[in-house]
Amino acid sequence: MKKSTFLLILLCALTASLHAELVWKPGNELITSSSQITATPPESSQFSVANLIRPESDGVGTNQYIYHSAWTGSNMIGANEDPFLQFHLGEAKQHIIFSMIGSAWQATYDTPTEVVIMAANLPGTWTQVAHLTNMQDDFTSFTPERYESPHIDLGAAYTDLKFLVKKTYANRRQSAGGLLLSLGRFQIYEAYEGEQEPIDPKANINLLFIGNSITYGATLSNPSVQAPPVVCRALVEQATGVTTNVYNGGHSGITTFGYLPGRDDFNRILSNAKALRKANGGHIYISIMLGTNDSACTGTEGAPVAPDTYAENMKTIINKLIEQIPDCKIVLNYPIWYSPSTYNGAKYLQEGLDRLHSYYPVLDALVAQYEQVYAGAISICIPTRQAPPAWPRYGLRASYNSLRPTALR
Repeated sequence: MKKSTFLLILLCALTASLHAELVWKPGNELITSSSQITATPPESSQFSVANLIRPESDGVGTNQYIYHSAWTGSNMIGANEDPFLQFHLGEAKQHIIFSMIGSAWQATYDTPTEVVIMAANLPGTWTQVAHLTNMQDDFTSFTPERYESPHIDLGAAYTDLKFLVKKTYANRRQSAGGLLLSLGRFQIYEAYEGEQEPIDPKANINLLFIGNSITYGATLSNPSVQAPPVVCRALVEQATGVTTNVYNGGHSGITTFGYLPGRDDFNRILSNAKALRKANGGHIYISIMLGTNDSACTGTEGAPVAPDTYAENMKTIINKLIEQIPDCKIVLNYPIWYSPSTYNGAKYLQEGLDRLHSYYPVLDALVAQYEQVYAGAISICIPTRQAPPAWPRYGLRASYNSLRPTALR
């Protein structure tokens, strides 16, 4: 091989390696104003494209701050059209990295999994510069889905980018309309040479909540801002002065069986814990409040759950969390008690209430067994259906008191 040919190959290899190592850092955001964003007409009147860069739109506990293409109506996206997001960068760039966060709203798993990226210097013509497929393989978490693209070399400097969505995670189409698209956040960064700046492991607090309808915030007028985990985040930030991130894993009607390792709800806790750690650094705290639905006589999964089975399930959940997230700290809360006349979709009554009380010693024993497991506060709820606003208040009390300074260390 000629020397000049070898040097050329080496140069190409080094260039490719250099480009593969391009990274982004906070402060390099290229989209800072909603005026830079346009989208498939029409967009949802309720969830505008401007929400993609709202500070609150972190895709966790803020479902109302998402962008969504139009759901219904005569002006719905056509059946053969691809939804798109289009961005004006202001200054021409060649090297970019983009990130996105899906919607936490359970009905809208419409996060892109296949995207064609077009570039232009308008009013010039559009050029295809990249085609990303199977993006779900690189999601760092699900519901909400989180994704960070590899470094993308556009081939030349461009001022305008268009992301045509070919597939989404749920791949839903509304009636006779086209593919639906929803996101909690979308951002484009300028890629630069160097190493990603290290994250201070003490700079953030990450809270993940395992629980039932009380944790989720069912029956509240706006769970995304009123649910105990969301309010807890604000209280912890106020008390500590430390940036706090939250994932609400509450699921109405769930029992300890629903959170056993391998089940979807457990997998979501793990994936979101890892995603929060990767994105924010910081410590992982997991609050668990399960048992109310286990205590039912009939109507919930596994009910009635005997104390021994409840203990076995809880221990299985705790062991797997510690195995997968060795430095996490877990807070066990007594499950919310109820009136002995409670009989809604499931049958509880006095028998169920007695069974629920039998879980308390189980939780006490688990706290004593593990060094990194803490006891939450005893939740007190007025046993009447005449004061529903008290429920989230007391649910919050259990969640927040659990994260008192003795645990946050």
